[in-house]
Amino acid sequence: MSDRSADEARRYAAAIAWVESFIRPITGTAPPRTPADWEAERPSRLERLDAVLDRLGHPERRYRTFHVTGTSGKGSVCTFLGSVLRAAGYRTGVHATPYLQTPVEKLQVDGRYAPAGDVADLVEAFRSVMPPDRDHGLDLPYPALWVALTYLYFARRRVDVGVIEVSTGGRFDWTNTITPEVAVITTVGPDHLGALGPTLADVAYHKAGIIKQGRPSVTGVQPPELAIVEAEAHRRCSELRRFGHEFGIEVRSCTDAGTVFDYFAGERRREGLEIHMLGRHQAFNAALAVAALDAWSERNAAIPEEALRAGLRDAFFAGRMELIQRAPDVLLDGAHNPQKAAALAAAVAEIFPDRRLTLVVGAITSKDVHGILAPFAGRAARAVVTAPHVLGKAALEPAHLVQDVEALGVPARVEPEPARAIEIALADASPTDLICVTGSLYLVGEVRRRWVSDEQVLATGFSTPSGAATSSVRGA
Repeated sequence: MSDRSADEARRYAAAIAWVESFIRPITGTAPPRTPADWEAERPSRLERLDAVLDRLGHPERRYRTFHVTGTSGKGSVCTFLGSVLRAAGYRTGVHATPYLQTPVEKLQVDGRYAPAGDVADLVEAFRSVMPPDRDHGLDLPYPALWVALTYLYFARRRVDVGVIEVSTGGRFDWTNTITPEVAVITTVGPDHLGALGPTLADVAYHKAGIIKQGRPSVTGVQPPELAIVEAEAHRRCSELRRFGHEFGIEVRSCTDAGTVFDYFAGERRREGLEIHMLGRHQAFNAALAVAALDAWSERNAAIPEEALRAGLRDAFFAGRMELIQRAPDVLLDGAHNPQKAAALAAAVAEIFPDRRLTLVVGAITSKDVHGILAPFAGRAARAVVTAPHVLGKAALEPAHLVQDVEALGVPARVEPEPARAIEIALADASPTDLICVTGSLYLVGEVRRRWVSDEQVLATGFSTPSGAATSSVRGA
């Protein structure tokens, strides 16, 4: 390593260490966040971040944005949006959370992650305009700090468009400091019900809070929670496009090569749209992105048809139905709530119907483990139970998780270390088997290092096995 590279690596490590010093650990004794907590924080929550953004000169106002929330699919919708906008010639930033392997994944411009030196420069620039004492002016938690850094990075890179994913909820989420061209609300489900509930209507209320006055919105939410989204759109004078009403899809095929579908909106029909992100549910996510881009085109230059098709086809999202190895096939999917797990199980049944399925599974303590595991009952032949390592969050003990797995009739063994767990699954697999790593994005990120190292991600700016912006390993 050259002196310059070594210095850059040191600066990057110091920058990330400073950012991570803002993580507030969630311990087993800490009470979970409740709806009352959100209500108590409401008067000051977004104002605190806005004060920081003011010091930075409001970088979030220097480019146009899409804002995406929902219980499931929001990261995939962001990925489709970013890919199409890039294909259309827009310099595009995509903010997705959480990251899989390295923090640079939060800072993506034109499909490439921020170089280590850029991250170090970014943090230094941020700190230079902040008070030196965080207790007197920088009272932000880790997620809010990353939002501010993302906004600033996109401005420094002079993006035309930023695609911003919500972390939790929407109405009081740190990202709700933008006025987007289009707001997208994918689905409403019980994930985070304890914090945003107690009912799904309450969850819908939080997610609908990203709709802005006079700006169009798109949703895949279905009744009865759809009524909450419709009411918010009406209050905000927002033209709302609803999946199953103003637009919809017909799936033609769904295989391990991807999905082909037709998209229709009113009299307009786009036939034979292709995506390589696996699973029928990804056609739904792609449709939400298309509807959002159509809404964008009514206020901005139209997206060329060839750019739309190319962008959908080339979209890639690491760790989401990612087929990273063949013979045996290894599928990585960070399904961490019942909705995502049901979609994953359905996709596995449709695309890999005759494969013997091995699960490598782990989860953090805040998740609905039974809801995640239930869709695999009667489908999985065996499981290796492990535990992700997460800074500031507690993993579910494998000794407890294995009981839930075996209660579904799935034979299981425990291996606490994720790297060892995947090796055990591979050693016991035949070339025709399917191994699925799931239950936590954090787990997927750890296991994924077997094929793609953190060093490769940092060096290349990509998270694909080849180190380039390819969609899959099909045919490898």
